[in-house]
Amino acid sequence: MVYLSAVCGYNNAFRGDMKKLVCLDTETTGFSPDHDRIVEIGCVEITNGWANRASFQKYINPNRSMPENAFRIHGLSLDFLSKFEKFDKYADDFLSFIEGATLIIHNASFDMKFLNAELIRSGRKALENEVIDTLTIAKKEFPKRKVNLDALSSYFNINKSRDKHGALLDSEILAQIYIAMQLKQTVLSVKQEAKTYSGTAFDKTISVSQNEQSTHESIIKSLKEEKN
Repeated sequence: MVYLSAVCGYNNAFRGDMKKLVCLDTETTGFSPDHDRIVEIGCVEITNGWANRASFQKYINPNRSMPENAFRIHGLSLDFLSKFEKFDKYADDFLSFIEGATLIIHNASFDMKFLNAELIRSGRKALENEVIDTLTIAKKEFPKRKVNLDALSSYFNINKSRDKHGALLDSEILAQIYIAMQLKQTVLSVKQEAKTYSGTAFDKTISVSQNEQSTHESIIKSLKEEKN
């Protein structure tokens, strides 16, 4: 597993690399991966942009009690979760969905510790995916300001409607925030007939084709439509 300290993944789509990108979130029974368990996994793949996203979501039976503090956050009761399978039953489908992907996670160390603990308990290997921690990026982008998902949604004018946290819903919010971060750091300039991307996300100027320019504009349009 490699943590990437800089914003780097989404621009690959503009360069034609098409690196697989998956935004991910979990809900749990608490804060200790040794004693607590995952109760929901939510993933959104945005390799081909927001408009062409694919999702993966599973509720998970934690096979243990649900602390009141955790229930107040996500609203998932033990009675509800008891209808679902334990983590082991969903592990292979989850691993297949994120195979080869760079994982985009807000406060990545928390989710990765829980995921790896669950995988190891189920007899599987810990994840080796590259990871982008948007919390680290946001702290640099917005120093001395709140950088939770609610705050970032406000900064980027992303509509959200939720009373409780949910892994899939939060992954969808994170996907839009991550794309908005990329677009914010991307400056379009025109040099004669060539269009280029340049900005703090890059160490060099990258030429952009007309097709890539159209893709960029399509993503911006889809974000605006999502806000309405």
